[in-house]
Amino acid sequence: MTDPYTTYKGDVSQRKHIAVVNIRAHGHINPTLGIVEELVNRGHRVTYVVTEEFVPVVEAAGAEARIYASVIPANIVLKRQGFEHSLDPMELFFQEAQQMLPQLEEIYEDDRPDLVLYDFMAWIASAVAVKWGVPAIELCSSYPRSKQDSIEEVTKQIPGMEDFKKRVSQYLDSLQIEGVTLESLLFGSQLSIIFMPRMIHYAGESFDDRYHFVGPCLRTEHNPLSWNPPADGRPVLYISLGTVFNDWPEFFNQCIEAFGHTSWHVVLVIGKQIDRDQLLHIPDNFEIHESVPQLSVLKHTKLFISHGGMNSTMEAMLHHVPLVVIPQMLEQEITAKRVAALGLGYYLKPEDVTVDTLREAVKTVAGNDCMLARVKQMSEHIEDTGGTMRAVELIEQRLHRISVPSM
Repeated sequence: MTDPYTTYKGDVSQRKHIAVVNIRAHGHINPTLGIVEELVNRGHRVTYVVTEEFVPVVEAAGAEARIYASVIPANIVLKRQGFEHSLDPMELFFQEAQQMLPQLEEIYEDDRPDLVLYDFMAWIASAVAVKWGVPAIELCSSYPRSKQDSIEEVTKQIPGMEDFKKRVSQYLDSLQIEGVTLESLLFGSQLSIIFMPRMIHYAGESFDDRYHFVGPCLRTEHNPLSWNPPADGRPVLYISLGTVFNDWPEFFNQCIEAFGHTSWHVVLVIGKQIDRDQLLHIPDNFEIHESVPQLSVLKHTKLFISHGGMNSTMEAMLHHVPLVVIPQMLEQEITAKRVAALGLGYYLKPEDVTVDTLREAVKTVAGNDCMLARVKQMSEHIEDTGGTMRAVELIEQRLHRISVPSM
C-alpha cells in the first residue's frame, strides 16, 4: 500500500531554513518537537526562538536555539482561573508579543528564514512574517476558532474583552504592516496545523481546508529519567495537573486520603512549588514527584486524573488511558466536556472535588469496559490523522511552492 503522506524529494538545494517561534511554556513547545525532529532528519535547517531553559530540548530535537527575553516568568505556576480572570493570560501574551517583536527582527536581521512556523499564542511572528514577505504556518495545540464559533460569544462576555481587543487593534495599526489586522491574525492564517483530531473539536466540521487536524506529533522522548511500573503488578493511577496550574496542595492531600492504602499504585506529580511538608503522610502505595517522563508513565497507566491539557489528553488517548478531568481554566473545561461527551472519561468540576467524589469518579471510569473501548477507538482515529508525518508533509508542500515559480 502506498503511503498517503509522501515526502517531497527535491535535491539538496531545495532544503530550506525554517524558523519556529513559540512562547515560554512546556505545553506549547513540547507538541512541536516531533515536527522539528522530522524536519531536521529530512535535511532542513531549523532555528527555534525560545527562552534559555528550553535550549536543551530544542537542540535535542536538532534545532538551533535562538534565545529571546520573555515577560512570562520562568516556571510560572498559577491557581485555578475563574471565568472573570480569563483575560489575565491574554494580557500577558499581549505584553509578550510587544516584547518579542523587536527581538525577532534583530535575531533574523541577517538570517531570514524561508518559512515561519509560529505557535498560535506567538501570533506576533505571523505579523513579522508578513513584513518580511515570508510565508507562515500556524501551529495550534488548542482549539482553533472560526467566526461562527460559539465560544466567540462566550469570550465576548469576559470582563474587559472589548477594551482588550481595541488595544490590540491599535497596536497592530501602529506597526503599519499592510494586511495585518486583528481580524487577519484571528481568522486569516494561510495554513493551520492543529495537534488534535477533528473529532475532538466541539465544532470540527466548521473549518475550511486551511485547517489541518493532524493530531499529536509525538517526539522521541529525550528525558534522561526513566520510570518503571511497580514489581507487584498493581494497577497504576497517574495524577498530574500539568506544569502551570498545580499550586493546589489541598487537592493533592485529598488524593492521598482518597487512594492511600488501596489497591492502586499512585504516581502523584506535584510540580516544583509545593513543599512536601504541606502534604499528609505519604502512604506506601504512593510515589511523589515534581515531574515525570509522562510518556513512559502512561505506557503502564490504567487511569489518569488530569487537568485536561490538550497534550496530556492526546497522549492519554494514544496510550489507551481513560481520564478523570479536573479542569483549571476555560480551555481545559472545554476539553473536559468533550471527554465526557465522547465517552472517553469523567468530568469532575474543581469546585466539586472531595475525597468521596474523587473515589466515585475513579470507580466509575476504572470499571467501565465500554469507556475503555471508546478510548481505544479514539486512539485508532488519532493514529489515522497522520501526526508528525502529515504535519511535515504539509510544511514541505508549502516549501515546495516557494521553490517552484508560478507559471
